[in-house]
Amino acid sequence: RKEMEETSARVMEMVELVPVTRAHALEDEEVAKMSGQLFAVAEKGYKLDLIQALFGSVGWAVFQIFQVICLAFTGYLAIGGKIQAGDITLYQSYFATVVNQVSSIVTLLPTIAKGIESVNSIGEVLLSEDIEDNEGKEKLEQVTGTFDFEDVCFHYKNNEHNVLNHLNLHVKSGETIALVGESGAGKSTILNLVIGFNQAESGKVLIDGKDISKIDLRTYRKHLAVVPQTSILFSGTIRDNITYGCENVSEEELQKVIKAANLSNLIASLPKGLDTMVGEHGGKLSGGQRQRISIARALIRNPKVIVLDEATSALDSISEKLIQQALNNLTEGRTTFIVAHRLSTIRDADRIAVIADGRCAEYGTYEELMALQGEFYQLKQIQS
Repeated sequence: RKEMEETSARVMEMVELVPVTRAHALEDEEVAKMSGQLFAVAEKGYKLDLIQALFGSVGWAVFQIFQVICLAFTGYLAIGGKIQAGDITLYQSYFATVVNQVSSIVTLLPTIAKGIESVNSIGEVLLSEDIEDNEGKEKLEQVTGTFDFEDVCFHYKNNEHNVLNHLNLHVKSGETIALVGESGAGKSTILNLVIGFNQAESGKVLIDGKDISKIDLRTYRKHLAVVPQTSILFSGTIRDNITYGCENVSEEELQKVIKAANLSNLIASLPKGLDTMVGEHGGKLSGGQRQRISIARALIRNPKVIVLDEATSALDSISEKLIQQALNNLTEGRTTFIVAHRLSTIRDADRIAVIADGRCAEYGTYEELMALQGEFYQLKQIQS
């Protein structure tokens, strides 16, 4: 089972890396790696077949030996006059029936073992600590979008080092907060705390004054939209991708969202419009177009809170301008957390939080932080 899981993961990895592999002329190396993996699986499968065959043949031989012993014993009893000669046949047929039943159970044992293994695997997933426990927690009807990080500390399971060290941050409802800082400073961890994927080790994350660890996250996330760094589209139509998770969306609402996400020209240029198939992972669309569909998906939910991991991919200036306008429409009047890379995004933010060593080192508007000539000023000097 482990070998099969590894092979599956390798195949997925290999498919995703096809462009990189081709670009670096490493096809032979990848084929060699995959061949090695498949030979390992074949060898394990061969060993398993051998064990099952041995198990079956040994079982059959043992039962035959027992049947011969039973025949000899009943023959001996008949010669001694303890049973009649006809009873030998009766006992042999009884024994054959019992042997057949036992043989059936023995044959089933490998199948039962596989079934138990599968049940254990499901149990491992269901009992995993990553599975959220929302039962019995407070349900949120409304979210205004005020956030407070009070002395928050956090570290990942496999790492003793704290990613967040006594982070304190207050975000007002409707504000756009740009999170800036060096790689590994804890920006993405803050986004995960806002979504509820991670829970603070110590300290509190409060949403509208309520501890996020004590609320039913499913009810909170109905008021939340996430625009990931890599636009995730699935095989289906553009309409399906935009309205994902939202039922009974009127055509009027949809057109409004398309306009706000700067998708009108794209939809108009496609022969099938909204019903155009995007292909696997949105392969038929450009990076900028995929990103705007992600923004439209967030807009249609009419969220109160937005989590945005801004893409660093080098888009052409027209795409960047269209995306920036779409983002401005998305974030207007909504509490927004954005890991910012572009200067235009940082300038447009209401507040900038400079994250360094897992804490908020500086907090203020662009002008305030530039005038302070501290960490943010240094970061800008490096980037410019």
